[in-house]
Amino acid sequence: MDRRHFFKSAGVAATVHSVTQLLGCDKVITEAKETLGTNYQVGDFVDPSVYFMQNKGQRVTLGDQVSAYTKLVYLIVFGGAYASKPPNSYGGLWCADSVADMSVQRTVYFNYASQGVTFVPVAVPPVYSNRYGYSRDVFLAGSKDAGMYQEAMSTFIEQTESLRVDGSIPFDPIFYDPRFRLLDNPSAHEHVPACGDIESWQGRFKWHQDEQTYGTPTTWVLSPQLEVLAKPFHGNVYEAVPVSINYTVRDVVAVLDRLLVQA
Repeated sequence: MDRRHFFKSAGVAATVHSVTQLLGCDKVITEAKETLGTNYQVGDFVDPSVYFMQNKGQRVTLGDQVSAYTKLVYLIVFGGAYASKPPNSYGGLWCADSVADMSVQRTVYFNYASQGVTFVPVAVPPVYSNRYGYSRDVFLAGSKDAGMYQEAMSTFIEQTESLRVDGSIPFDPIFYDPRFRLLDNPSAHEHVPACGDIESWQGRFKWHQDEQTYGTPTTWVLSPQLEVLAKPFHGNVYEAVPVSINYTVRDVVAVLDRLLVQA
C-alpha cells in the first residue's frame, strides 16, 4: 500500500496537488487550525435547498427527501465507484474507508429503513485525484456540457449504480454530488467558474475537527425539519497505522434509538 503523507497547513493548496502517493481515500491529514462555526453544529437547521443529483442527472434537494413518514433523516456522504481499479484497492469504491464502512451502513440501513429513518446516501467522485481512472480536475473544472465531463459522470454513476445492484452498496436509491459541494474543502482546490455559484451551505457538512482532504464517509442525523440532532459520525480511517476509529455501529445505533424514542 502507498504510505500516507502529511503536510503543514502553510501552503496547503499547493501541497495537496504535489502529493502523489495517498492511501485509501487520498486523504491527507493536515495541521490546519479548527474552523469552529463554519460547519453545521448541533441545533442548526440545514438549508432545505441543499442539492445533489439523481442517477439520471436530475437535481433534487435535501428538503425533497423528507416525507410524512420521516422521523429522522440520515445523510451519508461517501466515496463512490472508481473508473478503473488502482493497485491494492478492493470493493469497487475509490474510497477504501467508505468500503470498510459499508459493514456499518448495511446494518444500520436494514434495521432502520423501516422505522421512519429516511436514508439520503450521496456518492462523491475523487475530485482531487487521477488515480482512479478519471482525469484530474474533470469534476471540479470541467464544464457540464463538455464531453470529458459528461463521460466521467456517466462512468461514475454507472459504476456506482452497479455496486448498488450487486449489493456492495446497501442503499437504494443513491444520489450524487459531482462537484463535491457537501464536503467541499477549499484548502484543497481553487474554485473555478465551471463549478458555478458557491452555495451558502457548501462545505458546511465537513466537521471542523475533520482535517482530511475528503472526509468520506461522513454521516449527519437530522430531524424532519432538518435540524442537526447530533455531531456527525466521521473520521474512521480504517487503514491508518495506527487505525483511527471514532465510531462503531453500536454508536450509530445508540444515537438512532435515542432519537427515535424522542421523535
